[in-house]
Amino acid sequence: MQISANTLPIVYALRAARRLVPVRGWERAFRTAFPPDTQRPFFFKMKIFESIFAMDAASYLDWYALFYGHHGGSDLVLARQIVSRLGHPVVVDVGANAGHYSIALAPLSRVVHAFEPDPDVLKRLFANIELNAHLQIKVHGVALGAADEELPFTPSPGNNRGVGVFSNDGPVLLPVRRGDDYLARHEISGIGFLKIDVEWFEFPVLAGLRQTIERDRPVILLETDKPMSRVGDQLPRDYRFFAHRRRYGFSNSTILRSVDEEYSDSDIFCIPSESMHLVD
Repeated sequence: MQISANTLPIVYALRAARRLVPVRGWERAFRTAFPPDTQRPFFFKMKIFESIFAMDAASYLDWYALFYGHHGGSDLVLARQIVSRLGHPVVVDVGANAGHYSIALAPLSRVVHAFEPDPDVLKRLFANIELNAHLQIKVHGVALGAADEELPFTPSPGNNRGVGVFSNDGPVLLPVRRGDDYLARHEISGIGFLKIDVEWFEFPVLAGLRQTIERDRPVILLETDKPMSRVGDQLPRDYRFFAHRRRYGFSNSTILRSVDEEYSDSDIFCIPSESMHLVD
């Protein structure tokens, strides 16, 4: 079926049933009933946490949010818990996409600095911010990296929007700025929470933010497929690594567990020693 005004009630009924009966197989049922790869554009608005998002059924990320309630899975729920315990911190969102984390974290933050270099994705980010104009979100249309440069970029394919990558054969050039220098020029400091989701560009981002991380010692939510031994080389030595406990494929868990240096997965919370109480 296509997601439309007529079928949205079915979607909401399936989502409610999943919450009541959290067993395996719901995602398979969702995909069978409403295949994400074949959805046609259908635009609607949806409340996620305290905010409103402009949604498109043809976007995989919005399809995910429609069925699971929000865009970030357990990691976003955990991020909101941690940010709330930090007491309205400054948040930096590197790889902001359409604002899924920035807008969800903004009500709990002093200000969110959202970094997104892809011009097409920026349009959706600004549209979502406009729907939530009361939030303190400042947009920076550049990527952060290890040096000031212009790098070739390959935009997202198909309906998987916002997951473009820097690659040698990319058809467009996008601006990259060394993180420490850029934040200093724009007087961004006192960062309590740093989220990095940049599709295999995380190590240049961490290298460019080394001084900022050593100074501000933020909690970091990092998407990476690298082992923690390599991630640890990019951070102060007393940072520890945590992942959420998985249940039923797409996890509902909001419990963090410590992981060792051989662990590798997509989303990791990196926490400095003085902030360990945040995950108790």
